[in-house]
Amino acid sequence: MPVVSPPGSLYIGDLAPAVDDGILWDVFSQVGELQSVKVVRDPRTFRSRGFGFVNFWSMQAAEEAIAELNYASICGMPCRIMWASARFEERNQASNLFVSNLDLSLDTYGLSRMMGVFGEVVSCKVEMDNKGASRGYGFVHFETEEAAEMAMRLANGLMIGDKHIAIEKFVPGEDRQHPGRLVVKRFAPETQPQDLKELFEKVAPVEAVEMKIDWYGQPYANVIAKDAEAGQKMVDHFADQELQVAFARTWKQRKEEADEKEPNGAEPETVDLFVGGLAPTADSAALTALFARFEPTKAVVITYPDGESRGFGFVSFTTAESAAEAIKEMHESTELAAEGGQLVVGMADKRWDSRRKEDKGAGKGKGQWNGDDRPPKPVMPLKPEWNNPGEKRAYGTRLFYRIQQLEANASKLTGVLLESEQAPALVRECLRSDEILQTWIAEAKRILEQKR
Repeated sequence: MPVVSPPGSLYIGDLAPAVDDGILWDVFSQVGELQSVKVVRDPRTFRSRGFGFVNFWSMQAAEEAIAELNYASICGMPCRIMWASARFEERNQASNLFVSNLDLSLDTYGLSRMMGVFGEVVSCKVEMDNKGASRGYGFVHFETEEAAEMAMRLANGLMIGDKHIAIEKFVPGEDRQHPGRLVVKRFAPETQPQDLKELFEKVAPVEAVEMKIDWYGQPYANVIAKDAEAGQKMVDHFADQELQVAFARTWKQRKEEADEKEPNGAEPETVDLFVGGLAPTADSAALTALFARFEPTKAVVITYPDGESRGFGFVSFTTAESAAEAIKEMHESTELAAEGGQLVVGMADKRWDSRRKEDKGAGKGKGQWNGDDRPPKPVMPLKPEWNNPGEKRAYGTRLFYRIQQLEANASKLTGVLLESEQAPALVRECLRSDEILQTWIAEAKRILEQKR
C-alpha cells in the first residue's frame, strides 16, 4: 500500500544531545497531528547529530509549528526550524549572512527579531559554547537577497549592547580559505575589532577582522592579512609577545594533526552490546571466541576478584551493522549460557561506556568486581526499556509506516516487534536496514501464527 508523503515537512536544527524521537514527538504533537519524527543519528554510534525532521499531515500544522516553536527551548537548547525537502535545498545562498562581534547577551531569538525588520528571516542562529553561552557570532538567512543587502547596508557597524556588530556575506568553508587568514588569541575581552585592526596594520595591510568566542568560552579573532607574506610578517612580529598569532587551519587539518598526536592506546568510538545469562565459568577469551564471527573489537566478562563470572559481560563493535547481526543471531543462544538458561543480548546501557573509561583510568581494565556482596547467580539482565512512552510511540509510528509499505497486516506486525524483549535496539535496526526489517517481519509472522 503506497504511503502519501505529508505536505508539512520541517527541519529541526540545534537539538540538544538528550533530545530523542520521543521528546521531539511530545513537543511537536502539541501543535498538530504528526506523521513521523526522526532525530538523525550517527549510524555507527547512534549518537544524535544535532538535527532531525518532523512531518505533519497538514501544511497548516507545520506553519503553526514554525510560528509557535521556532527558537523554543528543548532540553535547555533553543531549536531552529526550517522547511525541509525541496524548499530546504533551494535556499538562495546569496542571502545568507555571517554576523560577528555580537554582544554576548544577544541570543538567537533576539538576533532574529532584530534582523526581521529588513525582511523575512528563513533561518537564524547564534553559535553557543559548551555551556550554552553565546560565542559572539551567528548566521542569518533571509528569504531574499534584497533583504540581506539591506541588512548589511543599514545594520553593519550598528551598536548593539556594548559592541558594534559586523555583517558580511556568508562564505562556505570550502571557499573561505584565504592565504593570509590568521587566528589571534590571548587579548583582553573588551578588545574591539578596530583595536586589533589598528594594531596589526602597523605590521602589514589588513583586509578584515572577525571577533569570535570558542567552544570553551574563550575570545579569539580571525585577522585577514592581505596575503600569505603579510600574514607571515604578523606571525613573526608577535612571536615573542603575549598575543598568540598563527595561521588558521581547516577542520580537516586540525583533525589530522590531532590524530597524529593521539596516543596509540586511544580507543575509537564503538557500539557496545550487553550479554547476560553467562555461565559462572565464562571468561573474556570464551566470550571473544563466541562472538568472533561478528568481528568485535573487544569482549569482556565482568568477574569477581576470584575470577568467577558475574553472569554478564560486554562486547564492542566498530559498526552498528555488526552489532545488529550479533543481537539477531546470539540473543537466546544457549552457548556459554548458565545451565538451563539462554543468553540475553542487547544494546548496552550508556553508563557502561563511562564506567569502562573510568575503570581504564583507574587501572581496573580486567572487568573485575571489587564489591563484597555477591548476588545470586546467574545474573540475568533486565529487559531493555524505552527511555519514555513518547519514544516508543514515535518509533512505533515510523515502524508502522515502513511495514505498511510491505505488508497488509502492518498494525499487528508492528505490535509484535514493539513488544519483543530487545525492542528498542531491534526497532532502530529495522528502521535502518530493509534487510533486517524483512527478517524480523518474517519472525513476527511466525509468532502471530503460533498464537493462532
